[in-house]
Amino acid sequence: MVQVQQRILVRALILTLLLPLNAPAQKFFPDDPLLREPPPVNVGKLLNRSINQYFDFFQDLFFMPDKEEVKHHTGGPSQAVNTLGEVPDNSWFTNRVGSRPMSIEELLRGPGDDHSPATDRPWTVVSGKNEGITPGLVFRDSKGRLYFLKFDPKSNPGMASAADVLGSKFYYAIGYNAPENYVVTFSRQQLVVNEKSSYRTPQGNKRAMTERDVDDVLAKTPREQDGRYRGLASFSIAGDIIGPHRYYGTRTDDPNDIVNHENRRDQRGLYVFAAWLNHTDSKSINSLDSVVEENGRRFVKHFLIDFGAILGSDSFEPKQPRRGNVYVFTWKDSAKQFFSLGA
Repeated sequence: MVQVQQRILVRALILTLLLPLNAPAQKFFPDDPLLREPPPVNVGKLLNRSINQYFDFFQDLFFMPDKEEVKHHTGGPSQAVNTLGEVPDNSWFTNRVGSRPMSIEELLRGPGDDHSPATDRPWTVVSGKNEGITPGLVFRDSKGRLYFLKFDPKSNPGMASAADVLGSKFYYAIGYNAPENYVVTFSRQQLVVNEKSSYRTPQGNKRAMTERDVDDVLAKTPREQDGRYRGLASFSIAGDIIGPHRYYGTRTDDPNDIVNHENRRDQRGLYVFAAWLNHTDSKSINSLDSVVEENGRRFVKHFLIDFGAILGSDSFEPKQPRRGNVYVFTWKDSAKQFFSLGA
């Protein structure tokens, strides 16, 4: 009888010890896994912030922004994930082809194909486009819709414009926010300048735009056999544009931006997708944030733009074989080459 009592006591003691261990071990809850982040907090008026493309280039080339990036490269855990370690739908990323089958029609449509520029009337050139490595124009069609018009290099007609359209569809299918891009062909008469058109010189001086400015841009552009021009028309992103985002840190005036960008799993995943598509120009200046209003909420939505440097295109020339295989500069490899005299 005593032995039976002792056994019961021992079992009760073991169960008592195990109970507190089981309670905190619970990882999943009735609403797990979260497939979408909770509704964002409403934001007010946010300032438009620009990033100097030269500063962005040299900073990415020579410097690591902060210690968090070092942690990322040493295998720190990703954040902004659910209990399964997956990315829930959010203002940066929406699960598409990785979570469900997409039809050929969906893949071809990409972010949209309902806003191709209307050609029933001339396009009104609003300004020149000096951002980026290739010049271009900004115009409105007869419906008042705004587009950014970019061109191929003369040496390779059709190269960059095709890559830009393909890139928008690839990145959209993967899950990122991308603009609607269209290949367009047009005659010189399709472009007109009015008294409100403005032009900013490469030195930063702003003045009224002239027809000569348009001619100067088109002079660097290849032409079709019928004399028409081919270009890439990118439909403007809706909302209040507030400039590009950085791939590290957070935007302090956005209450929803609480995870350092270099630790977000959806942003770390860009390493893989950029490598797959050979997107060698995936810099901050090729991103864009916009304050949008959806489902009664006003929040910042994050976009990727400018895909002219994917696959075999480098926007202004064909991509060199070394691009996408080695970094332009790393301290360790550069030191080896320097002290070994290139051996």
